[in-house]
Amino acid sequence: MNMESLDLLSSIKDLRGSFSADTKIPGDNESDYLQGLPELRTAISLLTNISLSGMASVKLMNRTDVKYILNANILPTLIRKVAKDYFIQEIDGNCVAEYGTTYLDTIDLRFFRTHMNGKLNRFKWRIRSYIESNLSFLEIKIKSKTDRTQKSRIVINPTDSLKKDPAASFIRDASAIDPNLLVVVLQNNFCRLTLVNRDKSERLTIDFNISFKNCLNGRTACFPNLCILEIKRERFSESHICKYLNEMRIKKAGISKYCLGVAMTAENVKSNLYKQKIRYIKKHTLHNEYIN
Repeated sequence: MNMESLDLLSSIKDLRGSFSADTKIPGDNESDYLQGLPELRTAISLLTNISLSGMASVKLMNRTDVKYILNANILPTLIRKVAKDYFIQEIDGNCVAEYGTTYLDTIDLRFFRTHMNGKLNRFKWRIRSYIESNLSFLEIKIKSKTDRTQKSRIVINPTDSLKKDPAASFIRDASAIDPNLLVVVLQNNFCRLTLVNRDKSERLTIDFNISFKNCLNGRTACFPNLCILEIKRERFSESHICKYLNEMRIKKAGISKYCLGVAMTAENVKSNLYKQKIRYIKKHTLHNEYIN
């Protein structure tokens, strides 16, 4: 794909809504997902809203991350449990935001292979787009040897070339990689709820209705019932939601949406590390086993 002419935001919007998946997790039923939305909206209404400006002090760009995999059907139950402990981000009257992500890698998938080999001090390049606001960022996420995550980003226009400044300089300075080596590998769309605890030391992102398109071979995959919950917090801050997740017998399950998407759509790639995770996803998104 020609990076010079790529209209990133348009390609992300094209992926949403016209999705025809080559790979769909057995048992996932999009109509079940849609039928569950009224209950989810009711649960969301129990939380106090916080504006985007109110979230400004909760950047947590240097943080610890913990992820959980769960069935999206249990979101209403979980949200009701945390209603008194968390705010929910609202933008223009909407608490459910649509996100699009374009992942960049080398043609031989260097970043993907580094993750599969379990190496720390690794990084990942992506373009994160906020669909409703038409705002896009070029971002790098760095995972350090101490298992902390650092993120840096700059605002870009959807038609900007990554081979020219300011994007090119940012890529070279942040990762010492030649921007000319990067290609678009994967596109990802999902819906997100963003919660923050009362003392603003912890942020939760709850991603669901997740879909992928491999830009190298055109293959797609979607996970209507998969939910990925991520807790982002300062190392020593207390987490109320961890208590509720333990009560619901939901265990930690580290996962990268980029690696999941590549593992499900790419051909002839080493993805042994994700075979067990994919089996876990199939098992835990087929049934409502966690609903109390």
